[in-house]
Amino acid sequence: MKKIKNENEEPVIDLQKIQQEYAAAVKRELFLKIVAGDTKFIDKEKLKAGNVSISLEKPLLVVLLSFDNRRKFLSEQDDGMGYMLHKYVLQNIANEIIGRRFTCECIDLNHIQIACLIEIDNKDALKNNIINEIKQCIWDIQNNYREHFNASVSGFIGNVAETPDRLPLTYEQILRLASFRFFYGFGCVLTCEVMQDLKGGFDDLDKEVSHITGFIKTGQLEKLVEAYNVFSQNLNVHTVRNARTAYLYIIFTIYKELEEIKKKSGFEYKFNILSYQRIILEKETIDEINDEFYMLFDDIIKKQQQHRDQKQHMIVDDILEWLHKQYADRDLCLTVIADRYNISVRRVSDIFKEYKSVSISKYLRDYRIRQAAELLETTNFTLDKILKKVGWENEKHFYSVFKKEYGATPNEYRTNFKIKK
Repeated sequence: MKKIKNENEEPVIDLQKIQQEYAAAVKRELFLKIVAGDTKFIDKEKLKAGNVSISLEKPLLVVLLSFDNRRKFLSEQDDGMGYMLHKYVLQNIANEIIGRRFTCECIDLNHIQIACLIEIDNKDALKNNIINEIKQCIWDIQNNYREHFNASVSGFIGNVAETPDRLPLTYEQILRLASFRFFYGFGCVLTCEVMQDLKGGFDDLDKEVSHITGFIKTGQLEKLVEAYNVFSQNLNVHTVRNARTAYLYIIFTIYKELEEIKKKSGFEYKFNILSYQRIILEKETIDEINDEFYMLFDDIIKKQQQHRDQKQHMIVDDILEWLHKQYADRDLCLTVIADRYNISVRRVSDIFKEYKSVSISKYLRDYRIRQAAELLETTNFTLDKILKKVGWENEKHFYSVFKKEYGATPNEYRTNFKIKK
């Protein structure tokens, strides 16, 4: 039988949950004070009261575990419960795996990060393999977490702080290090070594970007992607901020190039520069930005080619119509046609041959031959008059071409046609 709730009944208070949340808040506050160097009033009793197992008497190292694809991660945890479950599981996995080798505390730092404060024995602090051991711990954490949620986290390892007063610097470094996931992608494990020998600026950004926009102008997709890849692969020697700035510069330069192309050829591409600026600033990794650029390049070149094909098709149709009207003009030639359309002789010849699979000269010659044959069938005009009407200048050459085409001389062709008729 279903129990009817009494409106006057006191709400049930989950004391255990309140205690857990309070303990987590105390631990988080202690952690933030420790990494801020504010350890003057933190003694063993306060650490014990906060259920913190580490001491401040040994070297410490901070590891940051960050949920990948944070926008997707947070959007999928709208009810809050899924989000709490993710953090709870990751925190427990990290505590268990790192705790097998080191004394550590893992703290729910914010929406997308778990921080681990690891105590290092004095005798181990200077060992080269200490970082490798921690790397292996992070790889184990990643694999274990992936088995539970089919999702990934990235790990960032700070430098060892010999004394508590060194922690603020190492914590600041690791927060900066976390931004370098931008270059190394989701699921990476990074140490502070990746931030060494970074360049302060670009040697010749304009030259690199001009290669990219130059291939947009010529419509060469393969070379465009190749030039872009060279540019993109060289970015990881810069800061993340400078890399994003370089991407923003590319977007602005592409916008200007498309405007120039529009003025010269009439090709108009609807390019939302603000949308791409937002993408560059919001995407977490360089791979995500690269995918956006690849799609952009493919779309620009494809639509540019469609515009070019449409324009060239219109030119060829107009050339054909004009040839059919002007074929009797003996001065008609490639130069005259090219001048009419304000393009080079080679270009007009290439365009025509691409669509008709024959040169303009041969097409015009064949058309004149067909018109001459029709006049031989339907009129009593002399051959000289027919040659003038079809724009043919050399009678001897006409005889040769006509016989090759129809297997008879013009007079034989006319006689045979009359007999058949």
